[in-house]
Amino acid sequence: VEADKVFIDKYGYQVKSLKSFACNSKAQAVRLGRWFIQTQHNEGETVTFTSSLHSGVLVRPGQIISISDPLRAGERLGGRIATVFNSLGGGISTSSFNLDSVNGVQVPVAGDELSILLPTASATTGSNIPYGKVETRTISLVFPPDSPPQPNITRISVSSGFSEAPAIGSPWVISKTDIKPIKYRVVGIGESDQLNYTITAMRYDEDKYDVIEANVEE
Repeated sequence: VEADKVFIDKYGYQVKSLKSFACNSKAQAVRLGRWFIQTQHNEGETVTFTSSLHSGVLVRPGQIISISDPLRAGERLGGRIATVFNSLGGGISTSSFNLDSVNGVQVPVAGDELSILLPTASATTGSNIPYGKVETRTISLVFPPDSPPQPNITRISVSSGFSEAPAIGSPWVISKTDIKPIKYRVVGIGESDQLNYTITAMRYDEDKYDVIEANVEE
């Protein structure tokens, strides 16, 4: 028998009988019970959304992805690179650029984690749509608005440069200390038309097996 007081207080007593092949110890039975409880409570949520070509070609079933939902987070935490700048040493800066913004929406602050989908020289869609790899850096500076201010633009710098410069239009997402994107495991992907993909994913609990294995008496 395995029970969780938090879930009992929330849902009352819900009895479920499980059968496990070749289970010959109490420890194995405890793990099975915990696995069932954690899976039902923390991984039952399914989401379906549409993504553009540059993201759709990267995603595969089984991958762990992070989703930033402004309705759940209460604020917008993602968007696209609006402007890139030339660096002092020549070329495009890998550490300072403009994020698109929305008037009246909270802007990033120093200390937030910024993830960007970067292009690669070896991977291209043939239409200048950036895709390749995701890298994360810490925002070190959020510049004050220009005078006169540019509408819907936020200029930031990161603590250390990305391995390559982001392209205009590259997706970005921010993780704050108190608000973070939610992790999901991709279970299905399909083309909805020539430019968009429909992706289905289930909630992913990265701490599930730590909970299952905690203080199990062999």
